[in-house]
Amino acid sequence: MRRWATVLLFAWGCWSGVAAAGRHGAGVSVGGSLRVTLLRLEGTFGPASPGTKELILEWERKLLIFQLREIRVLSGGRLGSDVLDEVQPFRPSFILRGPAEILHPLEDVAPSARVAITGYYRRAARNLFVSAIDIQPTPPAPE
Repeated sequence: MRRWATVLLFAWGCWSGVAAAGRHGAGVSVGGSLRVTLLRLEGTFGPASPGTKELILEWERKLLIFQLREIRVLSGGRLGSDVLDEVQPFRPSFILRGPAEILHPLEDVAPSARVAITGYYRRAARNLFVSAIDIQPTPPAPE
């Protein structure tokens, strides 16, 4: 009898540990909040222009006004419009995180330059872990 009680207690302990890991972490989503989504934000910095949505980005305790032209979900099972619905009401909309050598070019961006920011978005804290920034200067107007 004592042996059966030990076996049952051991089995119950194993089962409850697996169930708890499935509910509270171990790489599993908790209400979708631990999953990350790879995004590409395309737009410009500066004043609003027609056809854009304004996002406020925070980087090194500075707020940057970003005029979003397009958002693309590169990986993850979400829609770009769903991500925007989550972050647009907040100031800042995204908090930019990443290596200084990747984020440093944001200091010298001209307001008319096209900027594409690629990064992993973590829903719970509105963090955007930036992996690449592509800046394309606007060509001069023809004379």
